[in-house]
Amino acid sequence: MPPGTRVRGEPNRGSTIIEAKSLAPRSCSARRADGICGWSGKRRSRGRSGGPVVLGSIPEVRPKPSPSKRKTHSNLLHRARITDPLADPMPPTIQKTNDGPQFTAVLACFFLSGFAALVYQTAWLRQFSVVFGTSELAVATVLAAYMAGLALGATAAGRLLHRVRRPVLWYGILEAGVALGALLVPLGLRAARLMQDLVIGDQSALVDSGGPAQSAFYLLTTFLVVLVPTTCMGATLPLLTRHVVRRRDHIGPRVGLLYTTNTAGAVVGTLTGAFVFLPQYGLAGTIYVGVAANALVFILAALIATRAPQPVPDPSPAMDGRAAQKETIPDNRVRWILPLIALSGSVSFTYEVLWTRLLSHILGGSVYAFAAMLASFLTGITIGGAIASLLARTRQAAAIGFTLCQLGIAALAAWVYAHMDGLPAVFLERMAEPDASPQAVGARMAFTLLLPATVLIGATFPFALRVLARSRTEAGQASARVYAWNTVGAILGALLAGFWLIPSLGFAGTARLAVGVSLALAAPASMTLLWPTARWLCIGTCASLLTIVAYQPQSPVHLLRHAPLEPEVGAAGEVLFTAVGHSATVLVIDREDALEIRSNGLPEAGVTPEGMPPYGRNAERFLTALPVLARPEAKTMLVIGFGGGVALENIPPSITDLDVVELEPQVLKANHKLSGRRAKDPFDDPRLNVIRNDARGALTLTDKRWDIIVSQPSHPWTAGASHLYTLEFAALCKEHLAPGGVFVQWINAGFLDPELFASVGATLLDTYEHLRLYRPISSMLLFLASAEPLDVERELVRTGAPIASNPDYWNAAGISDVNELLALLALDQRGIETLCAAGTVSTDDRNVLAMASGMDLPEGLHMETTWKLLAPADPLLAEGASLLNDLGAAVDPFTVLRAMGSATPLRASALPENFQTPSADDQPFFQVGPALPAAGRGAPGTAGIGTLARTWTGLPGLIWKGWTLVGNGRWQDLSQLDDELAGVPPSSPWFAHACRLRAHGRLATNITRIPGQVQPQSLIEANAREAIELLDRAILREPSPGALLLRLEAARNANWTPGILGTLKELLVWMGPPKSSLPPITILELETGLRPWSSNLDALRNTMTTAPGDPSLERLTTLQDRLKELLPPIVPREPATDGSGQQFR
Repeated sequence: MPPGTRVRGEPNRGSTIIEAKSLAPRSCSARRADGICGWSGKRRSRGRSGGPVVLGSIPEVRPKPSPSKRKTHSNLLHRARITDPLADPMPPTIQKTNDGPQFTAVLACFFLSGFAALVYQTAWLRQFSVVFGTSELAVATVLAAYMAGLALGATAAGRLLHRVRRPVLWYGILEAGVALGALLVPLGLRAARLMQDLVIGDQSALVDSGGPAQSAFYLLTTFLVVLVPTTCMGATLPLLTRHVVRRRDHIGPRVGLLYTTNTAGAVVGTLTGAFVFLPQYGLAGTIYVGVAANALVFILAALIATRAPQPVPDPSPAMDGRAAQKETIPDNRVRWILPLIALSGSVSFTYEVLWTRLLSHILGGSVYAFAAMLASFLTGITIGGAIASLLARTRQAAAIGFTLCQLGIAALAAWVYAHMDGLPAVFLERMAEPDASPQAVGARMAFTLLLPATVLIGATFPFALRVLARSRTEAGQASARVYAWNTVGAILGALLAGFWLIPSLGFAGTARLAVGVSLALAAPASMTLLWPTARWLCIGTCASLLTIVAYQPQSPVHLLRHAPLEPEVGAAGEVLFTAVGHSATVLVIDREDALEIRSNGLPEAGVTPEGMPPYGRNAERFLTALPVLARPEAKTMLVIGFGGGVALENIPPSITDLDVVELEPQVLKANHKLSGRRAKDPFDDPRLNVIRNDARGALTLTDKRWDIIVSQPSHPWTAGASHLYTLEFAALCKEHLAPGGVFVQWINAGFLDPELFASVGATLLDTYEHLRLYRPISSMLLFLASAEPLDVERELVRTGAPIASNPDYWNAAGISDVNELLALLALDQRGIETLCAAGTVSTDDRNVLAMASGMDLPEGLHMETTWKLLAPADPLLAEGASLLNDLGAAVDPFTVLRAMGSATPLRASALPENFQTPSADDQPFFQVGPALPAAGRGAPGTAGIGTLARTWTGLPGLIWKGWTLVGNGRWQDLSQLDDELAGVPPSSPWFAHACRLRAHGRLATNITRIPGQVQPQSLIEANAREAIELLDRAILREPSPGALLLRLEAARNANWTPGILGTLKELLVWMGPPKSSLPPITILELETGLRPWSSNLDALRNTMTTAPGDPSLERLTTLQDRLKELLPPIVPREPATDGSGQQFR
C-alpha cells in the first residue's frame, strides 16, 4: 500500500488520506451497464479516467495498483472507508447503505418529539395565562418567547454542528433537556410570580395591561422560564439532519420526511393534549405526559447511538466542490432563500391567526375549538412536507416548487377567505343531520376548508432547505438556518397580525395584504433563483402581481353575524357596530327590542334601547344590588367584565368608588357607540373607572381592597373567562376583599349541567366560609360568598338597611322588602353544602368548566331541570324552614309567591298552602282587578263590577275611588289622592294601579283648567316625564296594555319619539299571540286605545327630524304598517264581560 494511507488499527501520523473511490475504479462494462459515472449521475464519455483528487490543499496523484494487488487494495480501502471518520462515501450510484431500520427509528423518535412539543405548548399557554392573565399582551409574549427559544436553539445548533460527531446521541441528550426544562417550568412560574410582585406588584390601584414595565417583564420572564426546553427543541432538527443525510440526494427526501414526521406528531399532540390529557390529567399531568415522551426519546436515541457507534462521516471539501459545480443555481443567489422563507413564515402565521379568528365564529372559543383549528392547520403542513420531500431532489426543482407554492398559497388563501362567509349556511345544513355535534361539524368544516392551502404552506420548508443546502455536509447547517429564519418570520407574523394588521385593517384588509405578500414572494423567488433558466416561470410570477389590484375581498358579514350558541337566529337584526379587536370581534346588533353585544359571535349582553318600557325584573341590576343588600355599609366595588354595561347602569348610590376591569377595548368602544341609543349610559356615572386588562393580571399587580367584588365573565369555557371560575381566582378575589367584604359570582344556568353546577358550588365552598345562591330569573345564578356570616334577610328585617334609606332606588331594582328578596333566594348555606359537597373543585390545574364546552351541552340547566336540581334543598320548602320561622311576621307568604312570578313558576306552584292564599285586601284584585279601569269609566258590561267595588274599603276602596275619578275627569280630586296612592307598597298587587292613577294625575295637569289659558310646554313635558317614570314602575311589576297605552300618551306629550316607538312596538306584541289570552274588556281597551295612532303616526312623521343613520323613520313606517294589519275593522261588538263569561248589566 502506498505510504501515507491509513487503515483500520493504524494511528494517523499526519499522512494524507487517499480517497477510496480513486483507488477502486469501476470497469468500462460497469459504467456502460448503468450509463453513469461519478457523483453527479451524468453520462460521461467512454474511456475517461478520473483525474487527480484534491484533498485540502495537498494534491495527490492516484497510484495505479498492479492487477494482482487490486483485490487486496480494494478490500483494505473498503475497511478504511467504514472506519475512517473523514473518509468520503461513495457516489450515490456506487455507495450501498443499509440504514433503513435506523432511519425508521429516528423518525419514530422525532414523531414523539413533535408530539411532546405540542402537548407542552397546549399546557404552557394555559399555565402562563393563570400567572400573567389572558390579555393579548400576555398571550403574545408567551407565544413569542416560545418561538424565540426555538429559533435560538436552531441558530446555536447550526453554529456548533460541525463539532458534533454523534448527532443522534446529542439529540437524545437534548430531548432529556426538554423534559428537565419542562419539569422546571412550574418552578420558573412561581419564581416569575414572586419577581412580578417585587418588580411591578403591590401597586395602589389597578393598572392597564399595556404598560412598558409590564410588557418588558412579561417578555423577559416568559423567555427565561421556557428558555431551556424551547432551545433544546429548536436544536433537534439540525442534529437529526446531520445524522440522517448521508448522501446529497438525501437532503430533500430525508429532511422533508423528518419535518413531516415531526409535524404529524404535533398534530397528535395537539388533539390528544386538548381532548384527552387536559380533561383526564389536568395541566400537571399533561406536562408529565410530554416528559414521558421525551424520556422515551432519550432512551431510544441512546440505543440508536449504541447500535451505530461510528461517528457521522464528514465529507471532503473536494466532494463539496464537485457537488456545487453540478448545481444550476449559483451559491451567491441561494442566500436569498433565507429572507424569502422568513417572509413566507410571517405570512403563513398571518393566515393562521386570520383563519383562527374567523373560524372561532363557528367553533366557539373553547380549548377543543382551538385544538381542532390548530390540528387542521398542522395536518395540511404535514401532508405538504411529505409531498415536497419527494420532489425536492435538486436545487432547481426545489426553487420551482417554492415559487409555485407561493402562487398556490395566494390563490388558495383567497379561495379560503371567499368561502368563509358561506360557512354558517353549511353549518346549519350539517347540524340538521342526525346526532350532529357542533364541535365535530365545525372541526370537519375547518379541516376541509384549510387543507389545500396548508398543504402548500407545509411544502415551503423542505423546498427552501433543499435550495440552501448544496451538499450533504451543509444539510444540517442549512436546516438550522432555514428553521431559524422561518421561525423568526413566524413570530413577526403572529405579532403583527394579532396586534396591528387585523385590528387596523380588519379581516378583509388583512386577507388582501397577505394574499398580496404571497404573490409578491413568488416574483423575487423566481427572479433570484430561477432566472434565466426558467424564464417562463419568472415572467408568469411577475405578471401575477397585477392580480393584487383586482383582488378586493369583502368583510364576511354572514360569518360575523353567526351565533354559535344560536345559529338559527344569527342573521337577524341590523348591525350597528363592527370592530376587530386584539382578542375578539365585537358586534352590536339591533334586534329592536334589545341591542345585543356579541364577542366572537357569543352574546355578551342585551342592552335596553332608549324608549323601550321595562319588562320584568332587571336581573343585571340585581347583580350589583345584591351585594349591597348583604353589606349596606359598603363603599367600594370592583366589577369584572364590562359586557353591555347593563349591570353598571344603576349602581347603588351608597357606592362611592367603582372600578371595572375589561379585557377587550373594542367592547368599551361598542358601548360608547350605543350612548345615544340606550336607555341609560353607564359612562355618565362619574364614579366609573375602567381598566383595560385581564382580571387576574390586574388583581395580581395591586394591593387595593374592595368591599364588594362582582365577577361576571361570560361563557366559562372560553380562553378569556375559564380561568375566572377556578379555586385560585376565588382565593385571589378573597385576598382583595376588605374585612367583611362579599364576592358575587355570576353564571348562566344554560352553561351548566348538574355536575358543573356542583363543581362551581364546591369551588366556592372550598374558598369562602359562607355561601348563598340567588336566582333573579330562571337563567341567572348568583353565588354570594364571604368570609363573614351572610344573614341578609334577617339583617334586612332587623335594620331595614339599605332599602329604608333609599326606597325609590330599591323599588326600581325590584326589591322593596324582605318578601321579594326571599323569592330570589334559591339555596342557603346548608342547601349548597347538600348539593355541592361531592362536586369536583375546579382549579387552574384541572379546570372543570374550561373542559366543558357550552356548545356541546344539550340544553344546559333550563327552567325545569334547574327546579328539579334545586328543589330538594330549597330553603323555603324544607321541613321546618328555620329562616321563615326566624323572620316571623315580616314574611307575607303570598307576596313571596307573587314575587316569584313567571321567573320560577314551578317553584311557586310547589310552595305550601299558606303561600297560596292572598290577604283580605288583595283578594278583590284577583277577582276583578284588571277590569277596574274600564268599570271606573262606566264601560259597557262593567256595571256589576262597580256594584261590587263600592263595597270595598281600605286599599281596594282607595284604588276604586281613583278609577272613578279618572272616569269622571275629576283631576283635581285625583291629585288630592296622590299622597295616599304613593304609600301603596311596591310588593302589593295594587301597586301598579296606584302608579297608573298617579300617572293620570300628572298627565291631567296638562289639561287647561281656566278657559283660554295655555300650559307652558316645559311644564307639559316635565309632567309627562314624571308620568313615564311612574308607569315604568307599574310595568316592571305588572305589565298590562292599559299601562302601556298611558305610557304611549305620556311619550307623545313629552315629545319623546323613542318612547313612542318603543311603547308602540310593545303594544303590538300584545296585539299578537298574547291577545287571545286577554279578557274581552282588555282587548276592547287595547284596540280602542291604538286605533287613533294610525293617524297620529302620520302627524308624528311630519314633525320628526332624524340624524343620518337614525332608523326611526323606517321603524315608524314598519310599526304603522303592522298596526294597520293587526287592528280589526270597526264592527258592532257584543256586550263585554269580566273574563269569566259573566255579562255585567
